[in-house]
Amino acid sequence: MDILSANWLAAGAIVILAVAAIVVAIARGHTGKDARITASHQPGVITLTSSLDATVVAILNDGDSLAESLQRDPLDLPISLAAEEPFSIRYQSDLARAPRSLLLRLQDGAIKHVDLPSV
Repeated sequence: MDILSANWLAAGAIVILAVAAIVVAIARGHTGKDARITASHQPGVITLTSSLDATVVAILNDGDSLAESLQRDPLDLPISLAAEEPFSIRYQSDLARAPRSLLLRLQDGAIKHVDLPSV
């Protein structure tokens, strides 16, 4: 009877560890999707900072000077944002049509809307 109890005890411990590993993996996945991306903005330069590592596969801005500049001189995508490391995007500045926000598509398919401070 002791061997049977030991086997059940070991199986129960394995199941508990497996469930805990799944919960941790799910929590990490959700955290990555909620990476906070902030930006600072000077005429002609936007600096992005992400709270977690993130990969930008597309900039979806349309109708502003950033979009026009990217059409003329595209960035090398994807852009890898390292956690808490600034990344600058340079563009041809036009104060009348300055971007007010960035629309970013991340590698995991998430779309991030990042408000820019006014210049």
